[in-house]
Amino acid sequence: MIQCIGVDFVSNLLKSFATSYHGTIDKWAHSICEGINLNATEIRYVADFGKGFYMTNEFQRALTWARSKRDFVVFRGQFKAEEVRPTVVKVEVDIEALMRLQGIAFEELDQKWADFIYQCRKEGFNHKLYHSFDYVCGWIADKNVAKLANRIRRSSVPSTEFMASILPSLFFGQQYQLSLNTSKAVWCIMKMEVIYV
Repeated sequence: MIQCIGVDFVSNLLKSFATSYHGTIDKWAHSICEGINLNATEIRYVADFGKGFYMTNEFQRALTWARSKRDFVVFRGQFKAEEVRPTVVKVEVDIEALMRLQGIAFEELDQKWADFIYQCRKEGFNHKLYHSFDYVCGWIADKNVAKLANRIRRSSVPSTEFMASILPSLFFGQQYQLSLNTSKAVWCIMKMEVIYV
């Protein structure tokens, strides 16, 4: 059951995720394909829609995420640059089964969307999940959301400022993400395939 305003729009949006993409690095891609463990330490609580497995319906966006992850693990010293490369996991999702679960979708870039992200990130700092949905679908927040992290932790960002700071650039068009936040949602994955780039 989907909670949203434009049910037809959201139904079509979710159907666009039947083939999805997850950006990662080659060192983690095969373990992802072997099974997604939402309790793994690599799965972060502090994310737009809380702790979950995130996908996009656009290959290029997943590739951008994969490159960012590679740069991040190299920066943190987990791997040397020559030891790791960006990788995309292609994911086939049973959308009909997913839509029978409890989910929420955000069609608009509005205050409800921004407040949801704010609460998810704020609760994530306490290793908690703000919501009980099996999945969440909505716009990808601008990368500035990470820059606000410490202010979110201290609850010192007014909601209107937060929303203005995380609005995505529409220059690249509409960019959505789907997070699978429970094991029931993860079970809707039918197939995964590693794509080396």
